[in-house]
Amino acid sequence: MEALLAGVAGALISLAAVLLGARLNARREHQQWQRDQKLRAATEFLTTTHHLLWLYRTSGKASLDQVERRSWRNRMQLARSALYLLCQPAVVDLADQFAQRLQQTTPDADANFNKDTDELFLALREQFRLELG
Repeated sequence: MEALLAGVAGALISLAAVLLGARLNARREHQQWQRDQKLRAATEFLTTTHHLLWLYRTSGKASLDQVERRSWRNRMQLARSALYLLCQPAVVDLADQFAQRLQQTTPDADANFNKDTDELFLALREQFRLELG
């Protein structure tokens, strides 16, 4: 009888260990997936906004090919939507601020405006780094 109880207890402990291990593994995989999604969204947002910033500063919005401009803006907006779903409010707020700042960028902007824009971009990049750990 004691052997039977010891066997049942061992089986229950083993089952609990397996369930706990599976749960911890699933949690770790979810965190890794979430980090990968954040990284993709951050990379896409930074790439598209930096490219648009360069275009707006050098050519201005009016002289750009509107199809290309729309394509880049759509890519930026898709990445921004992913940021809304995945990231902390501090990241989302900075991304929104930078997107608004981007709309105000022109080739004839003064040096202070450009400096502030660059600082905002660097702050956003740093916030992404903090978010991604």
